[in-house]
Amino acid sequence: MPDCGWRRGEWIGFIDSDDWVSPDYYEKLLKKAEATGADLVGCDYSLVDHHTFEVGKVIVNNTPDQTGDLTKEKHERLFMRPGSMVLKIYKHSVIRENHLDFPEHIFYEDNCAGPLWSLYFRRFERVEEPLYYYYQHAVSTVHHITEEKCRDRMKAAELLYTECENRGFLTEYREQIEYRFTELYYVITLFSYLSGVEKPKMSFVKELREGTERHFPEFDRNKYYLEYTGPEERKFIAMQKKSDLRFYLYYRIRQFVWKLRA
Repeated sequence: MPDCGWRRGEWIGFIDSDDWVSPDYYEKLLKKAEATGADLVGCDYSLVDHHTFEVGKVIVNNTPDQTGDLTKEKHERLFMRPGSMVLKIYKHSVIRENHLDFPEHIFYEDNCAGPLWSLYFRRFERVEEPLYYYYQHAVSTVHHITEEKCRDRMKAAELLYTECENRGFLTEYREQIEYRFTELYYVITLFSYLSGVEKPKMSFVKELREGTERHFPEFDRNKYYLEYTGPEERKFIAMQKKSDLRFYLYYRIRQFVWKLRA
């Protein structure tokens, strides 16, 4: 990953351009860090559809069993479900010493950075308040699906795999890496592509399966895949493993029927 040149500041935080935080956001997170010795601190967020500091629907970003001193078991939990990076502050020294950064020029860059970064921190704490305001609006580019964006998520998964391999994590966290790669590269991308792109191509659908099997031929036996991937998604993926064409035609016909019923 390229070095973006962070040089100053004891802590690093990120806020998406459409969103905002409470006036005491950083104060509360920094106080939590000082009180606990944490090098990673997060909070929850509020869904809003207009500019306000009134709390809307509260979304809990991480869970208590991920917090405290980060044992291997907790590192596994954070890697699997790191939560949003914009809801956290990060000790700068950890980022600098381990040469952590974001992939450049792609969407979903946090899909790579979030899990990878989580493996380097030693204590994670939470402020159990919705201090971050996530702005939902109809024109958000996040919700507009294109093949290019799908390929960006595939690229993020590839980079996550490569970084974990180069940094020596592939053996110790293989099951977690296998599932996260499968989830990002294949499962999420497959169904968002089929539901969001006007004229999905079977060649792209086939590419998703082949790319996943190239890295992890037995991905569908992974315990996390069996736990976290829904039964309907697993059924469709099992169908595709037998025949790309049969799956593609069956799914497209089902989509047509769903639209008629709607």
